[in-house]
Amino acid sequence: MNSWWKMRVGNYEMRFTPIKSPIQVFPKCDGEGNILKEKEQPQKAWSDRFSKEEIFRLINGKPRAKLPRTKEVNKFIECSDNEFEDLITERFFVVDCPLLLEKLQNECISIKFPFSFGNGFKVYVAYIHTSRLYENVLFMSMGMGSKIQVIKELIGDIKNRKVFESVEMSLKGIKRATAEELMEITAK
Repeated sequence: MNSWWKMRVGNYEMRFTPIKSPIQVFPKCDGEGNILKEKEQPQKAWSDRFSKEEIFRLINGKPRAKLPRTKEVNKFIECSDNEFEDLITERFFVVDCPLLLEKLQNECISIKFPFSFGNGFKVYVAYIHTSRLYENVLFMSMGMGSKIQVIKELIGDIKNRKVFESVEMSLKGIKRATAEELMEITAK
């Protein structure tokens, strides 16, 4: 369930909630794909994290070892120059590549591909794209979820107003500091 906050902007009463990427959890398994029970799973201390012990996760029915860091991309998809706007951006970079900048600007496209930082089992969708605000600058946006997936769930939640009314009723009577009160405290 999402937390909704109330806010007033001018004459407009509104509520807002964060959009977060859905987290996909893969079960731990051995090299043959057998899911490990909790007591069978290797318990690694932080100081042990560079040991040679292989950890696997069951992904699409196959045991997979930790993903390596992406250093080269040979397969990518050309897409619309605004498709990246549906991405829930978790990481954001400036890219220096004049040849790619020229191609993306001339063809009004972006490119997307999978990316891993090599520290586990997370695969990001990476988009390299231009900006409407900053001319002649390339950016790379990365995330694991799309806004439309989350929005569809939220619209379903919004239709069920009784749930929100019950949450709002449970919060009445709680005295919380306002932003103005907190600013006064920190100014002293």
